[in-house]
Amino acid sequence: MFYKEELEPYKKRGVQLLNLRKITRQHENITGVMIQTKLQFQAVLEQEFPE
Repeated sequence: MFYKEELEPYKKRGVQLLNLRKITRQHENITGVMIQTKLQFQAVLEQEFPE
């Protein structure tokens, strides 16, 4: 098999970068759960205490 371009070696990502990406994903998930819970709570309040 022949390649036209030089291949670059695989670069290992730093541990700090991987940790940051993991924490960012966790933050997004927690934020999504918080928003969903808040909306569900508002829906229950509207059912129990209609205006």
